[in-house]
This record gives sequence, C-alpha cells and structure tokens, in this order.
Amino acid sequence: MKKIILLTLLSLTFVYGQSVKVLTVEKINKDTNENYYHPHFSGNDTKIIVTKSNYKGLYAIDLENKNTETITEELGAGYKPLILPESETIIFKSFVVKNGLKYNSLKSVDIAKRKIETIESEQRNLSLPNQLRTNKIFYLNNRKVEQADSPVNTLAKTNKENKAVFIKNNSLYLIENGETIELNPLGKGVYVWSSLSNDGSKIVFSFANKGAYVCDIKGNILLNIKDAHYPKFSPDAQYISYMIDKDNGDYFTFSDLYIYSLKENKSYKITDTNDKIEMYADWSHNGKQIVYQTTEGEIYLMKLDIKN
Repeated sequence: MKKIILLTLLSLTFVYGQSVKVLTVEKINKDTNENYYHPHFSGNDTKIIVTKSNYKGLYAIDLENKNTETITEELGAGYKPLILPESETIIFKSFVVKNGLKYNSLKSVDIAKRKIETIESEQRNLSLPNQLRTNKIFYLNNRKVEQADSPVNTLAKTNKENKAVFIKNNSLYLIENGETIELNPLGKGVYVWSSLSNDGSKIVFSFANKGAYVCDIKGNILLNIKDAHYPKFSPDAQYISYMIDKDNGDYFTFSDLYIYSLKENKSYKITDTNDKIEMYADWSHNGKQIVYQTTEGEIYLMKLDIKN
C-alpha cells in the first residue's frame, strides 16, 4: 500500500459561494414520456448521450431542439461509454447471449454519419477502462490489455500519454507506457468510479463507505471527500463533482449533488430539492455545464458560473 502524504477530511459547506454558482437548471427530456439514465455530453457538447434502464441502448438528446435520436438499441451499450472529444464519436461495449453465455463486442459509432464499426467482436471477457482521450483506445480482452487506433482523426496529433485506470478483483490498476501497474492506494478493497484527470496526473475514485479519494499516479493519497460517491474531475481538474446519497438496501431514498473546489478546500451544494433524487452528474467538455439524472429517469442540464 502506498504512503499517504495528505489526508483531508472535509467539513462540507452547504451554501453557495463566490467560486461556484448555479445559473439555470432545465429538464431536457420534458417533451417525451421516455425515461433516460446515466447522461454524458457528446464530444462537442451539442448533445446529451443517455441510455435506458439496465443500460440498454444509446440515445442522443439534441440540446438545441430537444429532439431525441436513437444511436443503437444494443444491450449494454449505455454502460460507461467512452466519449471522444471534439467529435460525435462514441466507443461502447454491447453484448449478446448465446446458449446462456454472454459475449461482448467493442464498437465505435459516429452519430453524425449514423455509422457503427466493430473493434472487437463477441469475446467472453471484454471491458473498457476509463482512459485519457488520445490517439489510442485501451480495452481489456480476457484480462489482456490491448489497443486500437482511435477512429477520430482530430486526436492523431495529441501529445497526451496513453493512460487508463480500471478496477479488477478489488484492486485499482493504472495502465501507463504499455505497463499495467497495481496501485491499491488504500490496499485491496471496494474501489468504484475511478477516472483520470485530463492532464493524466491524478486519479479520483470512491472506496467502500469512506467517500471519494484523489491520488497521484504513484498511488499517494492527496485528498479524501467524506461520503462522496461518483466523483468526476472537471475538465481543468480544479473541481470535482460528486453525489451524497442514501438507500434502504433496495432503492435510493436520497441524493444531492455537490462540487468540490480543490483551490478552496471547500464543497458547494448545487442541488437541494425535497421531491427529487439527483444523481450521476457529468461535466461538459467546456466545464461550464453539468448534466445529471433523477431516479425517475428525468435528465437535467445545469449551467454554472465557475471562477478559476
């Protein structure tokens, strides 16, 4: 286990401050009876990518006209898709069941061209790590790390290193320079929701019931946000969005959203409703908006005023 060089248990501030202000909140699927979940911004921030219950299918809600387009109705396609920046391309994993066994495929889709291409077809053990958006796509095929060329030409000249993080068998792993490194900054345990900052220098994750943590790529703990789940770095890595939720063992009974400022060592509560359970926030690529869901399948767009 790595040495912990700084551990800060936060005393949360539940009032709006000067650095983070909510400007507007809009329900964007209000003109449809469909329920959607697990929203993400498209690579050019013009659409919201959503899925249905049990991660079935991918759908795009146009932010200008609020029309919804079906991308694919494949099973499992909505589970942790990889959104490529400055494009309308998505990498996703889907599955089929044959003779009682699940077979996974890795695919890319160009929303504008309505074109789906297969990267890897019908493998028994296939997964897509959280990774930096570079000229390569990492995926795990039967526990072996493999790479494919990015289908987006605009990424070809990126100077970012190829890095990824993933969780397997109660361990947190980093892929760097072709090597897979077992980090486990808190020892083996229940790691969830791991991802990298855009500059590749930090990792954020939640651990068991102890909240969210930030560590460097050596596994040294830098920060702990108490009770935080589903942490996400802002594009500039100056803020972390997260939720604080409660459940009764069967379903969620409460959840609100927060943003933590790394510069201020301070959290801002950005939702505070009595009749909504807000969850799973994701940042726009320009860092000025957040999209999130409720447990009822409502999708909300929040515009923010953030001081850097």
